[in-house]
Amino acid sequence: MTIRLKQLFEVFFSKRASDAQQLLKEVTEKSCYVTFLNPYTLLSFAKTDIDFSQFDYICSDALFPVLLERIWGYKERKRISFDLGSFAFDLFNYSSTHMKKIFLWGTTDENLKMAKKLFEQNFTGMKIVGTENGFHSSEEEEAIIESILKESPDFIIIGQGVPKQDKLALTLKQKGFNGSVFTCGGFLHQTAMSSNGYYYPDWINRWNLRTPYRLCKERYILKRLIMFYIPFLFKYSYFLLQKSLKIQ
Repeated sequence: MTIRLKQLFEVFFSKRASDAQQLLKEVTEKSCYVTFLNPYTLLSFAKTDIDFSQFDYICSDALFPVLLERIWGYKERKRISFDLGSFAFDLFNYSSTHMKKIFLWGTTDENLKMAKKLFEQNFTGMKIVGTENGFHSSEEEEAIIESILKESPDFIIIGQGVPKQDKLALTLKQKGFNGSVFTCGGFLHQTAMSSNGYYYPDWINRWNLRTPYRLCKERYILKRLIMFYIPFLFKYSYFLLQKSLKIQ
């Protein structure tokens, strides 16, 4: 295991919220920067120089790391994902009832239009004050950030894939944005693909069958599982073993 990967695992392990309600309380009381990682993104980020210690919270949006942590004795660990079966529902529900302003940044204009429509249908009173697609030059992104700072939304949701969305989130932090920022991976385009705004059916969430469901709908997931989840099993288990031995 490289030093960089070990450091990334440590940050991932130490910056977790206890549950979605605790995370919601934090992001509604102060400015927070939150990202959501899984075995694929964790191993991918080991090749970047992004300083993840700058995030206030790093959640596991996959059940697999959580299960490994529970095996090694960390029973309180929970999956928190940015989707309507998890944290996004709580955030949007809070935003609609408290008239909070939301900015969406990512995917295509067509997908954004559909996602915005579905969000507003499901959350009456939701205030989406701006949207931008995820296909801009660096110069255009700088201008977008300046316009966001002027608009001053309460929450920014960035769905531009890794590592771009995480870099943009930290750029907003460096520029002094004082709201809360969340990365969301494919959440925006997945919402647009759904018929009612909910990518995962209730029974899929209830039985934790999100990965098999995505395998059926998005075939590239199988390759990702083979290439990243199997190596992650051994590398993260070794990290947890070392951590457990140090504690003992």
